[in-house]
Amino acid sequence: YTPAPPPVITGDTLACEGQGVVLTAGGGYDDYIWTNGFNGPTILVGPGSYMCLATSGNCRLASNEITVYEVPNPEPDVTGQLFSCGGLPATLGTDEDYAEYLWSNGSTDDGVTVGTGSYFVTVTDANGCFANSDTVNVVSANDPVCGIDSDSDQGVFPGTTVVFTSTSLSLI
Repeated sequence: YTPAPPPVITGDTLACEGQGVVLTAGGGYDDYIWTNGFNGPTILVGPGSYMCLATSGNCRLASNEITVYEVPNPEPDVTGQLFSCGGLPATLGTDEDYAEYLWSNGSTDDGVTVGTGSYFVTVTDANGCFANSDTVNVVSANDPVCGIDSDSDQGVFPGTTVVFTSTSLSLI
């Protein structure tokens, strides 16, 4: 009789904040009992240390120990000028570099050029953890047109009353 080799636990050792990872002890055993009390060859776990006892015939075999660590999710902040004049678009980016970006307008670039509207970005860091930024509101306005008119056809002199009227156009 040749005894089976002990199970080897494999899986991710980094769990994003609030999420779990899948650990597998391999196949070919009659029964599996994990240190967290669960049974089966595959389990979903959070941060902690885990081992598995696997049964093969009359033998109980202890696996390696694996430790899962929790890593924080990214916290992206959108940066850029949220108001621009002259009808020019605004350029938005993030406060840090990330592995992947998905902007609410569909762009996957690290920065976007946008017009008036509301925008957010979903980022993924090097650990595969992801998060959304807060939504920002962008206003890209035309240059103001200013005009002032008076009721005086003559010059304005001390002691004279003059009424000024705005002839400005409101474009927002």
